[in-house]
Amino acid sequence: MELTDTLGCRSTELYMFLRGLPHLKFNLPSPKQRGRSFYRENSVVYFFFVNFFGGNMKNEELIIKLHEKSKSISQEIAKKEVDLILILKDVIKYEVYRAYKYPNLFKYLTLSHGMPEWRAYEISTVTKAAMKFGKLEKALLCGKISVSKARRIAPVLDENNIDVWMKKARLNSHRDLEKLVAGLNPEVSLYESARYVSENQIELKLVISEKDYEDFKGLQDILCQKTQKVINLKGTLNHAVKETLKRVDPLQKAERAKKRLLNQPTETQIPGTCTKPIDRPKIPAEIFHQVIRRDRARCQESHPNGEKCGETRWIDFHHINPVHQGGLNTLKNLTILCKGHHQLEHWKR
Repeated sequence: MELTDTLGCRSTELYMFLRGLPHLKFNLPSPKQRGRSFYRENSVVYFFFVNFFGGNMKNEELIIKLHEKSKSISQEIAKKEVDLILILKDVIKYEVYRAYKYPNLFKYLTLSHGMPEWRAYEISTVTKAAMKFGKLEKALLCGKISVSKARRIAPVLDENNIDVWMKKARLNSHRDLEKLVAGLNPEVSLYESARYVSENQIELKLVISEKDYEDFKGLQDILCQKTQKVINLKGTLNHAVKETLKRVDPLQKAERAKKRLLNQPTETQIPGTCTKPIDRPKIPAEIFHQVIRRDRARCQESHPNGEKCGETRWIDFHHINPVHQGGLNTLKNLTILCKGHHQLEHWKR
């Protein structure tokens, strides 16, 4: 039925809810008093009240009003989503987020606007797709396609198939559309998640290829043979993570370098004096490891709200005094920034 479909609940649930409203009185006027227009426009609602309220509902107009109001608000929300995407196109174009000291659009939406991460991802994905495909933007403006459906087809769009995919988005439900996208690009439907199942345990869900699983099982067999113990999947994963971090984690490498220098004389600075970026000397390993240890391999910039970035992915070494201005490869002149904040620093200059 229209009312229950719109409000997203079963008929019995709505009935029990309405029974609990103290201001509603049950006294439905006779069919002759309603007129043909009422049946034509509200036949589904009328049928609902006759069957579930025994034809004894006086204020059914209020229920219809609530129904229409909720429907109107839903439509307004959808329109506002499109308005936001149009504004964010200019936010990206004029790099507004950088003017407010945010490294990227995602951080701008989550930290400045207070948007949930999943929502920020959806909005930013559709915004970038709308900037790339004018037809998608027009479809959003005309209401031919919703933001949520646009997000689902965005990963598979190109100039040759955009018309086909927009038609599929209009004709199919969200679930059927996900299946169609997954058939073309299976990676799109592979959701990864991590959630707490106890105070200090996390359940990890992901999908890997059969070849990766065979490699993983091979590692499990090797560990069982080496330790002469039964190693489960969890133990195999722990070993793989620890051994990989031991080899590639810059912080652990810096700590090992520090131990090697314990019996050596006080560090000697080897500054760079380049004036052109192409002649920039490599940061000495000793200085490199000192900066890593000091900054804990994390971005040292702070967001406008005072929260420290602390990003550990895609980090860069940044010269506080630029190299082309005589900046040196010294401990004081070097800091660690994520790529977004690194680009922001050079954008400000």
